[in-house]
Amino acid sequence: MKNLISFKLAGKITIAIIVLLIIFHILLLLGVVPSDIVWGGKTTDEATILKLEIFSLVTSLILLGVIFAKLRQSINIKFRKVTNITVWIIFGYFTLNIIGNLASGVTLEKLIFTPITIILSLLLFRLAIEK
Repeated sequence: MKNLISFKLAGKITIAIIVLLIIFHILLLLGVVPSDIVWGGKTTDEATILKLEIFSLVTSLILLGVIFAKLRQSINIKFRKVTNITVWIIFGYFTLNIIGNLASGVTLEKLIFTPITIILSLLLFRLAIEK
């Protein structure tokens, strides 16, 4: 995997995708993007959508911070270990999320978000294996 894509390139692509996801979550919160294309199309209650999207937005911002921290080579050893563990956890989350996307009842979610999640999982794996 290390020979397929460099650590820095994997980080930059991951950051770009996460920024696009943050924009997507903001557009969902603003009502620009219809909420029936996310969460398997099963959540229609506006209050629930609001909670889920705020959670997703905060999670995406945390992920962005973790990726920036992982890309910094000058962080101290203890923080580096926490960052490495967090990247592995996020990799696991996105890998499991592939199953959720495939099980979605929304075709658009399957066709768009499954490939994005697979790409993010592979990129996060690449970042996680970097010492």
